[in-house]
Amino acid sequence: MHDEELMKLEKKIGTEKANSYRGMTTDELDKELFRLAKYREEVHESQKNDVKLTEAKDKVKFMNAPYNETKRALSNQARFVYLTLLEKGGA
Repeated sequence: MHDEELMKLEKKIGTEKANSYRGMTTDELDKELFRLAKYREEVHESQKNDVKLTEAKDKVKFMNAPYNETKRALSNQARFVYLTLLEKGGA
């Protein structure tokens, strides 16, 4: 049913881990799913609270701003030109 997806995921997590999961009961799998979700949330919270990471992201955002503004303006101009061209029967 999900054979293709399972194969792709096995390559990502490793055969040993995949076989370990295959050997678990449904109760064990349920507990493992909960444990993984809880750990993922903890990692997410740590990432969110990482001051250095937040500062770096803010710096990148600030440094990208002029480029993003210019790209947005150029996209708006190009879209206007394209729609005007269509109105005049071009393209």
